[in-house]
Amino acid sequence: MSASIIIPKQQSQQQDDLDCAFRKRFCSTSMSSVDSLSDLGSEQAMSECDTPLLTYSPKISYPDTPKWELEKGSKLDTFDLDELPPPQKSCTIGYPEWVDEVVDWNKCYETDEEKMALAIEMSRQNVRRGTGGPFGSAIFEIGTGRLVSVGMNRVVPLSNSCLHGEMVAFMMAQARKQTFSLSGRDHELFTSAEPCAMCLGATLWSGVKRMVSAATGIDVRAIGFDEGPVFRESFKYLEGCGIEIVRQVLREEAKQVLKEYSEIGIIYNGKP
Repeated sequence: MSASIIIPKQQSQQQDDLDCAFRKRFCSTSMSSVDSLSDLGSEQAMSECDTPLLTYSPKISYPDTPKWELEKGSKLDTFDLDELPPPQKSCTIGYPEWVDEVVDWNKCYETDEEKMALAIEMSRQNVRRGTGGPFGSAIFEIGTGRLVSVGMNRVVPLSNSCLHGEMVAFMMAQARKQTFSLSGRDHELFTSAEPCAMCLGATLWSGVKRMVSAATGIDVRAIGFDEGPVFRESFKYLEGCGIEIVRQVLREEAKQVLKEYSEIGIIYNGKP
C-alpha cells in the first residue's frame, strides 16, 4: 500500500533529508518553562471546550531562524524576498519511514481502547523518532474495524502548517479510497488529543461519522500549544451534524506523550 500522497511523485530521499534535518533541530531545542493555566477551575466542573481564549500565558522559546537552504528545505524559516526560492510546482505529503514497522495494516481493531492505542502510538513514535509533533491519529471503518489510514503531525519537518495528525489521516484515507468524502462507508477518527480549530472543521468535511479523542484541549494548552477558537458549541455543532463525539479514551497515556514532547520539542503556534 502506498504510504504517501505525491503530486507529482518525487524522490523519497528528499523527504528523508527533511526528516534528518528536523531531527537535528528537534534534539537540540528545548522548550522554556510554561506557566500554569490560570482561572480554569476544576476539570470536573467544566468542559475543556469552555476554556476561554488567552487565559494562559505560555513562555515559548523559538529556535533560531536559519536562512533558506534550497537543497534541504526550511524549518520555521524567515528569509528576505531576494532569497525567495523558485515557485513550488508540487507538494509531497508522506509518512515517515518507520510507519510500516509499527503499523499492522491487516489487523482488524475491535475496541475503542485498541484503536486509540494505535493513535497514541503514532504520536509517541513521532516524538521519539524526531519526525514531528506529539499528535497521532487513525481512521477505521465502523463495523469491520479495518484500519484505513494513520496520521501524525508533520508540520515542522515538511514545512507545512496544515499537516496536523488528523489532517494527514484524512488525506491518506481519502487518497487510499479515491474519494473526497469518507461518508460513502461509515468511518471513525481516533486522535490522541482533541482537535484544534482547523482539524475540528476538517472532521466535519471529511465525512467521518464518529470522533474519539484522548488528551483534552486543556492538556494540549498546558504545554503551550494554541488550539484556536474551539468551544463547547464547536463540538455541539458536529453532534448536530450527526457526528458522535467521545472523549478522554486513554487520556493519561496521551498526556504522557505530550509531557515527553514538552521537554524536548518545538512548540509552534504560527505566531511571530
